[in-house]
Amino acid sequence: MAKAGKLEAAVVELVGGILLIAGLLVPLVGLLVAVDMAGALLFVHAPNGVFVDAGGFELVLVIGALGVVYAGLGAGAYSVDRFIPRRANGESDRAGSRSRVSAR
Repeated sequence: MAKAGKLEAAVVELVGGILLIAGLLVPLVGLLVAVDMAGALLFVHAPNGVFVDAGGFELVLVIGALGVVYAGLGAGAYSVDRFIPRRANGESDRAGSRSRVSAR
């Protein structure tokens, strides 16, 4: 179980970091980073106190809080997420264009 948690943390932190830099899937990655940091806080860093130099949780807490902010606010104006088309009311763009064509 511990190896699975380490692998999950490594994937979230490496791939998630790359996606955050690119500005792709920012709300999802922010949520995953926040959950990852909550696990790191509870299972690894909490017994060591607050300060990083003693293996504490202050940096983990900051990174987790930033993950929550990214999950809530999403990507900025200069991100790849801005180029992904949004769906209205759960319909895909194709279904919406077909219904408009048939209504004419």
